[in-house]
Amino acid sequence: VSFAAMQALRTLGNWAQAERYLDHSNEKLRQAALVTLTGQYDADAVEALSQTVAEAEHADARASAVAALAEVHRQADPYESGWWGTQPARNPPARPKKNEWSGTPVVMRTLMDALEQDTPEVRLAAATAFATVEHEAALPVLRAMASEDEDAAVRRAAIETLVTRRDEQTVPLLASVAADTQLDDELRREAVAGIMRIDSAEALGQLIELIADQNTSPDLVVMCMEAVAKLESNQANDQIRTRLNDKD
Repeated sequence: VSFAAMQALRTLGNWAQAERYLDHSNEKLRQAALVTLTGQYDADAVEALSQTVAEAEHADARASAVAALAEVHRQADPYESGWWGTQPARNPPARPKKNEWSGTPVVMRTLMDALEQDTPEVRLAAATAFATVEHEAALPVLRAMASEDEDAAVRRAAIETLVTRRDEQTVPLLASVAADTQLDDELRREAVAGIMRIDSAEALGQLIELIADQNTSPDLVVMCMEAVAKLESNQANDQIRTRLNDKD
């Protein structure tokens, strides 16, 4: 019944009534209200979600509102014709969201504020959102989060977003993570994989430096050589030949 009521409010465009339930004590009602406001290119709907991010008591409500706002950061071109494909989740959207609308400034301001919230769950949602929401002002904040945030999941999300955005200024951070023997191998491998995905001249240079550095652990040298091989670059040939004499 509650879900049907929310759908009715959506049909009527009565966002003020739906907003009342975004931070309700009943989780199912919170979720129903969120579904009602998600995907709505309406200034009042966006304002309701923005207020939830800023003021809601429940952290899950704030984090979910962040994700919902990211859905409407910009609009796609109107659909004309063409083939959507059979696996849209695995490919870039056929109609990327690139056109600003009246709600875009509110969305961007709210997402930026969410990066600074005290609750890790909300910061995580915001860091993840910027993987699909292009906003240059978020990059410096994400870099700081990637190296300094007290929550490991938030740091990883920030790194993943920066890699997705192919942010070349993240490469030195990834190199330092890859070289840190105190970290687990999985994280270090993710760092090397991130350097590969950015695929810039600086990224390749960092991999070559790690191979050449005699203080680099043998397992990391192997990771980096595998990465350089996949990039099909000949620039590391001398460093790799030198490693042929390693005893490890």
